[in-house]
Amino acid sequence: MKTMLAIISNALCRITGKNAGAQTVSEGARVVVSRSLSDFTPQATFDIKKCDLHRLEAGPPTKAELTREQGLQYYRTMQMVRRMELKADQLYKQKIIRGFCHLYDGQEACAAGIEAAINPSDHLITAYRAHGYTYTRGVSVKEILAELTGRKGGVVKGKGGSMHMYAPHFYGGNGIVGAQVPLGAGIALACQYQANNQICVTLYGDGAANQVRRIRIQSSPGLKVQSTPRWHEGHVSFSCHGFFNLLFTAARIWCRKLFL
Repeated sequence: MKTMLAIISNALCRITGKNAGAQTVSEGARVVVSRSLSDFTPQATFDIKKCDLHRLEAGPPTKAELTREQGLQYYRTMQMVRRMELKADQLYKQKIIRGFCHLYDGQEACAAGIEAAINPSDHLITAYRAHGYTYTRGVSVKEILAELTGRKGGVVKGKGGSMHMYAPHFYGGNGIVGAQVPLGAGIALACQYQANNQICVTLYGDGAANQVRRIRIQSSPGLKVQSTPRWHEGHVSFSCHGFFNLLFTAARIWCRKLFL
């Protein structure tokens, strides 16, 4: 046994490039390899593909820096949303959560990334898949799960359920497809009138793309984000009429920029 532990210890030390005597400790049948924080880089730089612009003088930067603290914070947020949704899935299958339960697992990076890009004072409104954004907007997991199970300790006293959760500067999920798009446009227009240097992020799925094309308010500080899970309850994304309309709109913008 001691010979096998010594072989494992030497192999781990060769991988990490450390001295076996200083970096490994044998505890019975377990080998522990310690590493100091100096082995980790404090930040990383990422190259971002340059975006095509339409009616904009400047686009987003082509480089982004991520510190170790930011990376850990984003990872914790995504991990928390994933574990919360897996537990909600379990509770739904046990019939503890009744009614609708629109889960957000697999899309955690969208909620974490959008929250990292905006300020807490900015506004956000989304469709009926709202659990992840409810958490990133400041509501605790306990309140979200209590709301899903219809309890008084929920974020809206157990009366809203899966699709109707709200928080400061978060205007909740909306059960009607596309209903949040004109509401988000109105919030953005209010920010413009008040000149409060805030924006409103409006999220929608590809099924609501037709409604989005009809909402055009010039110069309002609103950001529309389409979140496409690809697979839906009864069809795939490319079979959706709104999906093709969105592609045609993008093609027209590209051609207009190319030839005009």
